[in-house]
Amino acid sequence: MAKKPTTTRTLDSEVARELEKALDLDLSNDVGSGDLDIAASMEDLEAQISQAADELAREGRNQKPESVVNQSQVQNQAAKPAPKAKPAELRPVETRNGAQPAGFAPANDDRQKDYKTLLHSLNRRASNTIYWVVAFVSLAWFAGAGGLANLLFGPSIWRIRTLDQFLARPELIGLAVAAIVPVILFWAFAAMIRRAQEMRIAAQSMTEVAFRLTEPENLAQDRVMMIGQAVRREVAAMGEGIERTLARAVELETLVHSEVNQIERSYSENESRIRSLVDGLGSEREAVVTHAERVRASITGAHETLKDEIGAASDIIRDSILNASTKLSMTITNSGDTLIDRINESSMSIFDSVEGRLDSITDRLSTSGEAFASLLDTRIAKLTDTTDGLTRSLTDLLDDRTTGMVSLLGGAARTLNSEFEASLNGIERTLAERGQALISEFQTRAEALDTGTQKLNAALEARARQINETLVERAREIAHTFAESKDTLSAMIDQGKTQIGADMADIVTSTSSMLEARASDFAGRMEAARHVVSRSFDSDIQRLADARVGIEEAVENHSRKLSESRERMAEAMQADLAKFAEGRAGIDAAVTNQLQK
Repeated sequence: MAKKPTTTRTLDSEVARELEKALDLDLSNDVGSGDLDIAASMEDLEAQISQAADELAREGRNQKPESVVNQSQVQNQAAKPAPKAKPAELRPVETRNGAQPAGFAPANDDRQKDYKTLLHSLNRRASNTIYWVVAFVSLAWFAGAGGLANLLFGPSIWRIRTLDQFLARPELIGLAVAAIVPVILFWAFAAMIRRAQEMRIAAQSMTEVAFRLTEPENLAQDRVMMIGQAVRREVAAMGEGIERTLARAVELETLVHSEVNQIERSYSENESRIRSLVDGLGSEREAVVTHAERVRASITGAHETLKDEIGAASDIIRDSILNASTKLSMTITNSGDTLIDRINESSMSIFDSVEGRLDSITDRLSTSGEAFASLLDTRIAKLTDTTDGLTRSLTDLLDDRTTGMVSLLGGAARTLNSEFEASLNGIERTLAERGQALISEFQTRAEALDTGTQKLNAALEARARQINETLVERAREIAHTFAESKDTLSAMIDQGKTQIGADMADIVTSTSSMLEARASDFAGRMEAARHVVSRSFDSDIQRLADARVGIEEAVENHSRKLSESRERMAEAMQADLAKFAEGRAGIDAAVTNQLQK
């Protein structure tokens, strides 16, 4: 009888350790102990099994209480009679703090852990309030000492900067000692009070331990009874739960196959949509290339037509300038001949008039005398010389004017011809450069469009291959995981049949709690994955449509720019022709003015 308390305490400690292990045990640890560390695949397995346990947990809660063993069987295990207990509910881990049924609490109830309460009482610490009080008192004491020093010794103490100055005043040393020593005593009293509080707490803890050690067999007996009753209740629910779990596993397999088939159908539909969109893009690309060829042909035709028109206009202008030069030369020649004829006629008339007058004068002089005859001869000679000089000067002046006008007209014609040829060459070169730049830019844009289409096709093909590989890999993982899960579940069922103790109850509780907690997670993940795939395909299709619209807008913008550049070129040519017409009119006006002069 002397060893009975020790044996009871040993049994109590062992039962407590087993219960603590069972309570702290999680399904992930069980799987790890059975070499089932599958990481992410195990999470998928748990999510798949969660729906199977959801129905099991709900139906387990609705079961009626079962009768426990009779009074005689209970008396064989414990001195006290055991009341009728209800079957344990399959609660999740998060709801262990909820309300428990009447009678005995379950064996895995973490609220009844006396040893944890004892440990909590043993780990209590004394309050730190005394230290804060002493700190405030010390600060108040230092403040009072400073105020007293200022009152007694005035502001001179605040001018001390060195230790020698401080030691030179003994009254300050006494004041410092009077300020520091009481503070040290305060902290010593505080440490003593804190130690006294710790001793009091230790005495209380030892008293509680002594009270608990007086009757250790009662606590162990209650725990053993609760464990036996919990095992009986849980074993009854375990058999039916295992069968329902197997049935639900078959339903899960059917559900997984249906989901995989649905994903394959959606993938096929999206693939067909993408292929139709790619075909549409190919047709659009061909249409763009055809339109580019048409634009290039129209630009080439317009360039040739413009070149022919400019050549015809230059020929017409050259012929007009040559005709004007010929007419100007003929007009100048006729005018010179007319002027020379007029000068000759004027000279002849002057000579005739002079000759007539000379005859008359000769007749008169013959009558006037010989003296006057010599004077008349002298005057006639002078007049003849003057007339000859004037005639030669007028002839030279007319020749110089005619030569200068001809050279001026020739230089102006050559300058106008060279400027017109330079302008025509510049216009032709500008048109050629503009046309070549426009053609090269359009070719660059067409090549960029081809490259973008190829990249888009490659990206779509890569995306389709990636989705196909992901789906295949996912299906393989699901099948492999389901097979492994089926084997693991069979092993766990065999182990559960062999173990009727606390491990079986904890496994059932942990499984039911995990299945309830993650029942909706699997459906949510599958739905979210399906929505993510649908949104991804929709976003890809929308981007392709946006790219198609952008390509159409770019082609329309290029066509509009080409038409605008063609109109600007036509306007520039019309402006140049107008300038040529104005230059021609100016030349005609200058020639007319020169002729009039």
